[in-house]
Parts: sequence; C-alpha cells; structure tokens
Amino acid sequence: MAETPKCRNARSRVAAQTSTRGDRRNRAQRLAKHSRSCVHCPDMAAATRPHRIDVRVSAEQDAMIREAAALAGQTVTGFLLDAAEDRAREVIDERRDLVMSKATFSRFAEALDAPGAPVPELVELFRLPRIPAV
Repeated sequence: MAETPKCRNARSRVAAQTSTRGDRRNRAQRLAKHSRSCVHCPDMAAATRPHRIDVRVSAEQDAMIREAAALAGQTVTGFLLDAAEDRAREVIDERRDLVMSKATFSRFAEALDAPGAPVPELVELFRLPRIPAV
C-alpha cells in the first residue's frame, strides 16, 4: 500500500479522490504525481541535492521502476535513491566489519601481537638526523 504523504494537501486531495475512485493503483499514481509537484513533499528538496547521477535503463526496467515507485507512493527519484542508499549501506557495512571464526581470530590476534621483522629502509630512515621544526 502507498505511504501516506507528509503534507496535508496531498492527504486531503488523494483521500477525496479515493472515496470516489477506490482503486489502489490509481491512488498510488495520484500520490506520486502529487509528490512531483508539491514543495512540501520530501522529493521536491532538489536544492539540497545538487549532484546528479544519470542511468540508462531498458524499457522493461523503466516500466517496472515506475510502477514500483507509484505503488510505493514515491517519485521515481525518491524510489531509486532509497533503494540505492539501502544497497550502498549494505555493501559498506559488509566490507567495514571483519567477520571470522574464533580460531581464525586467535591466529589473527597472535600475528598482530608478534614482533615484526625490521624493514631495512625504515631502520636507515630512523638513523638519519631529525629535521628541526620551524
């Protein structure tokens, strides 16, 4: 079912239209159409999103995305941004955390705690006189 729009104007206009035409799909399309033109709806905050990403899609992908956005009561932009942000967070969180078994973690911790082998270039660098701070 479509989300309830944030502004009173959309809720009252769509509720009045829904009482005479009870079709859910039409209601979602009317909500999406309203969101594109209403300055109170979150998707119209283009001034806060100055960057642009262009995507090429097939006719089938376009139709599916538009239908899903309408059913969700969102603009295509809002729908795509929500989906892309969710996926981006998943990927980042997946790569940010290191997950391993207890045995693997024990070996990992031992390797970190073990003294490292000296690197000849670093040993030579640390033997050089310090540069005075200005």
